[in-house]
Amino acid sequence: MISAPNEPSRRILVIDDNPSIHEDFRKILAENSVELRAFTGTKALLFDEAPASTVLPLFEISSALQGAEGLEMVNVAHAAGQPFALAFVDVRMPPGWDGIETVMRIWQRHPELQVVICTAYSDYSWGDMIRRLGPSPNMVVLKKPFDNIEVLQLAHALTTKWILNQQVQDQIRELDARVAQRTAQLNASYQRLEQEVDERRQIAQALALSEERFVKAFNANPIPLAIQALTTGTFSNANPRFEQLSGYSRDELLGHQAEQLGLWPGDSQNESLRHSLADGATLRHAAGQLAARGGTLHDVLLSTERIELADGPHLLIAFQDITEQLLLEKQLRQAQKMEAVGQLAAGIAHDFNNMLTVIQGNASMLHADCAVHSADLPLLDGILSAATRSAKLVRQLLTFSQKQSLEIRPVRPIDIVGPLTTMLPPMIGEQIQLITKVDAALPRVPVDLGMMEQMLMNFAVNARDAMPKGGSFTIAASACSLGEDACRNHSQARPGHYLQFSVSDTGAGIPTDVLPRIFEPFFTTKPVGEGTGLGLATVYAIVRQHQGWLEVASELGHGTTFHVYLRSAAPLKHPNSSNLHPPKPNVRAAPPIFSWWKMKKLSVSASPTCSNRTVTP
Repeated sequence: MISAPNEPSRRILVIDDNPSIHEDFRKILAENSVELRAFTGTKALLFDEAPASTVLPLFEISSALQGAEGLEMVNVAHAAGQPFALAFVDVRMPPGWDGIETVMRIWQRHPELQVVICTAYSDYSWGDMIRRLGPSPNMVVLKKPFDNIEVLQLAHALTTKWILNQQVQDQIRELDARVAQRTAQLNASYQRLEQEVDERRQIAQALALSEERFVKAFNANPIPLAIQALTTGTFSNANPRFEQLSGYSRDELLGHQAEQLGLWPGDSQNESLRHSLADGATLRHAAGQLAARGGTLHDVLLSTERIELADGPHLLIAFQDITEQLLLEKQLRQAQKMEAVGQLAAGIAHDFNNMLTVIQGNASMLHADCAVHSADLPLLDGILSAATRSAKLVRQLLTFSQKQSLEIRPVRPIDIVGPLTTMLPPMIGEQIQLITKVDAALPRVPVDLGMMEQMLMNFAVNARDAMPKGGSFTIAASACSLGEDACRNHSQARPGHYLQFSVSDTGAGIPTDVLPRIFEPFFTTKPVGEGTGLGLATVYAIVRQHQGWLEVASELGHGTTFHVYLRSAAPLKHPNSSNLHPPKPNVRAAPPIFSWWKMKKLSVSASPTCSNRTVTP
């Protein structure tokens, strides 16, 4: 579909050596499909809008089978005044340029083009892409196989972004023209000042109007802004967004230095920023931390500009809060790391299993032929015992690498925890009290019963080792529904109905420097020979195979709590369901992804709920 003359460009170029991929994109983006209608309804629901009575504009789709052909089409379209807004580019396109080289060549001439790089198993890591292409806000990576709604969202969002960029450039050119025009008027006014006092008064009025506009723009700006006097370092002004970021009101900020309010934490990085601000240096996206009232730290990027006001030189400081962005990047890096380790573990387990089969078979035959009182019999027993332990290790590796098949069936939570009340006490010892809090009325959830039992037993073994002098070990299950507000601060969570397993102990807790590594295979803090380092790694793999995610909260000396969230196909009834966050209807969940951890204080005696995804009393 070609956009109407009065509509902005929604032209999309698909560069892929597979013709069927072009047809798929055409069906998704250029036909009034079910996905498009679903996307329209979802958009209205997310932004609390009335459902649109008209269908969203479709796209004009063009296709290229190779990178060089795609570059030529981009050049021709730009020369004809009908540029492409967005390009979907496949990474692998033999022979000729691959996707990265194609994007690099296109951006050399048309850096404004929005690009979605489509990849399944790319030869390039994210770091390689950044090194070759450079950091760019115009690039998104889309993993295959992709979801139709996800493609629609990307197409609408990125073409709209491209359109807005074009509009901004037009406005900048218009603004430059207006500035030039205004400068000419001021020059003419200046020449008339010597002759006409009235014109002096008009200029003064114009300056007052300009100041009023500046104040309005300053206060309405969504970016946190503050103005500091260069000579004293005190705040002269702050907009509402900076008040929200810092936690201080404008009246509390005015006349005070940032150091007096404790806005700059004491570290070398912030010390350098303080010196730069005191010297009036111009900064562009300088990294630092801002301590809000109450001690909350925000990672920020600072940009400054020296300005002259009536009472002397000042600094206009812009703060960009990147705290959430850094957290998401950390989660992504950890997920990629665990994926790579899982693939490595699968390969090791496969080869090790083949060698172990030979060892077990030969040792068993020698053991069968060996005389009862032979001196070799204890040696063979040792070989077979070691082989048995090694076989268990292989099974754990296969579980971690998700090579074990699951037998999913509806199971009641009470049927998962019930048998463990007799199995766990001998395992954890008499000095540890086992407490279970599972409502028999909780309905069934689709899980592999054996895997769930193994998960809880691994938790129990870890808790036992954390409480050598005794304590309590609690297993609780409850229903919860997560709404969008509850999921906003967790990139992996999606609205929906869940069963939450909460496993708590009163042990020593986990140090903060160890916490990020607890799910890594073979990582253990136990002495040599007392742990394989696969217990929590196996738990992570089991939860991942069940399309759930894990969260852990721990404090030294106060124990540890693990929360396991498992998706339920239907709402789970809960006694306190009125306090839960119901999800909005018709919101499709993304493919399964998994949260890692969230540092927070633990209340051991608390009963877990899910209203805010924390442990509450």
